[in-house]
Amino acid sequence: MPPSPLDLKAHLKLRKTLSTVSSSSLIDVWKRAPVKDKIGCLIRFLRLRFSSGKLSSNEFIQFGFCNSNLSFKEQKNFAGKRAQQAFNLFYNDKTWYAATKHKLLFETLMKGAEIPCAETVAVYDRKGRGAAALILKSNDDLMAFLSEKSNFPLFAKPTTGLLSIGSFRIDSVLENDLLINGTHEIPIDEVCNYIKGISKKGYLFQKVLEPHSDMVKLTKDAIASARFLIFNLDDKAIIHSCCLKLPAEGEVADNFWRAGSILCNIDIEDGKIIRACLKQESDVEAISNSSDLHDKIIGFKLPDFKDAESLVMKAARNLAGIKVQSWDVAFTNNGPVLLEVNYGGDLNLSQLASGNGVMEKEYCDLLRQSNFRGKLPS
Repeated sequence: MPPSPLDLKAHLKLRKTLSTVSSSSLIDVWKRAPVKDKIGCLIRFLRLRFSSGKLSSNEFIQFGFCNSNLSFKEQKNFAGKRAQQAFNLFYNDKTWYAATKHKLLFETLMKGAEIPCAETVAVYDRKGRGAAALILKSNDDLMAFLSEKSNFPLFAKPTTGLLSIGSFRIDSVLENDLLINGTHEIPIDEVCNYIKGISKKGYLFQKVLEPHSDMVKLTKDAIASARFLIFNLDDKAIIHSCCLKLPAEGEVADNFWRAGSILCNIDIEDGKIIRACLKQESDVEAISNSSDLHDKIIGFKLPDFKDAESLVMKAARNLAGIKVQSWDVAFTNNGPVLLEVNYGGDLNLSQLASGNGVMEKEYCDLLRQSNFRGKLPS
C-alpha cells in the first residue's frame, strides 16, 4: 500500500522544501558530470549560474546539461526559478496576484466571466468567509459534513495551497472512516485534524471531475491537466507553449515533482504529444523510442484541444495585470474545465517538456517592453 495521503508532518516539511529555491552545489554538478568533462561541466554551470537565467545546480542537472546535445548558446535560453522571480517584478502587477493565489477568489472571477471551472460545494473557513457554497465555520460543522455519506465523492484542497500538497479525493464514508484516494481508510477526526493543520486559510470541497473518455487511455480515472503558458500582451493573448501533466500511478494530483509523473510537450497546432519525459526521484528522463511508454503516449491527441485553447485565451484577458500566465486545464467528459492560473508562468515545466529554453525572442521582447534593463540572451 502507498504511504498515507494525509501525513501532516511529512507534507509540511515537503511544502517548505518545494517552495524554497534550492541553493547550488558544485559538488552535485561534479558528481553528475561525465568523467572526461568534469572541469568543462563546472565552467558551463558557473557561467549559467551567473547569466540571465540564474540556473541552480539542481536545474542544471534536471535540464540535462551535464551531458547535453544542446549548444551552450541554446542552454543560455533556459530560465531558472531565481530568474523567474526577478522577471515577475517587471511584467506583472502584484495587485492582481490574489486572483491566482486564492482559489475561491479565482472561482468567483471565472464564474463572473462565465468560464467553466471546478465547482466548489462547501468551504471550511473558521472566519465564515465564502461565496456561493456551503460554509463550514466550526470543527463540528466540518465533522458533520464529512460524516454525511450523500456528500461524496468530493475533491478537497487548501484554499491557498501550492503544488497540490494537501489535495486529496474523498471517495466515501465507511462508518467512522473516510476512504481517501481509493486506497486508505482514515478516521474522520484524523482527516479534520489534517485539514486544520495543513492550511490555516481554509479548505475547498469540490465536485470530482470525470476525465474525457479518450483521456482514460492515459490516466484511468485520474484527471490530467494541460499547462498553457500564455503571454498576455497589451492588445491580445498568445499561447507560447503547452504541456500535459500525467499523474504517477495511484496519485490523484498531477504535479510533476512526484516521482513517476510524466510531462508531455504538446504541439499547439494540433494538440498532439510530440515529446515526453519521466520524473524519477532526483532526475528527469526523456522517454526514448525504445521505451514501453513511447507508443502509448507519443502521437496521442488531446480531446477538445481547440476548445481548451479558446477557453484559456478568453480567461487570460480577464487578468489584464498579469503578462505571463500559466493555466491548468482539465479535459473532462463535459469539455475543458479551468483548474487554476499561476502568475509568472512556472517556466521550468515548459522548458522540461519541450527541451528548449523559454528566453527566446518573444519572451525577451516582452521583458524589454516591461522595462527590464538587464542582460538577456541575444
